[in-house]
Amino acid sequence: MSIDHMISMAIAPIGALIAGPLALVLGIHTLFLIAAILGVIHPFVLWFFTKIRQLEVIEREIMMKSEEEKEVEEIVEPAEVIQVIEPVE
Repeated sequence: MSIDHMISMAIAPIGALIAGPLALVLGIHTLFLIAAILGVIHPFVLWFFTKIRQLEVIEREIMMKSEEEKEVEEIVEPAEVIQVIEPVE
């Protein structure tokens, strides 16, 4: 989370450099309206066109798979290693 915040703060000046000229060209009210519309549409696009809505199901499947692997490891006993030495003739 702190890395995300650090990156967001690092690229904030770039956003300001882009927003200034856009505000001059489009107007402040228009720019804010476009930003608000994009801010509302973007989460919906992520929700419907990615697997983000299935994160809990995916996490549950991963946890169940890891628990099954642990159970298999507990059931399977380690095999004994036997060293076979052949006589030299």
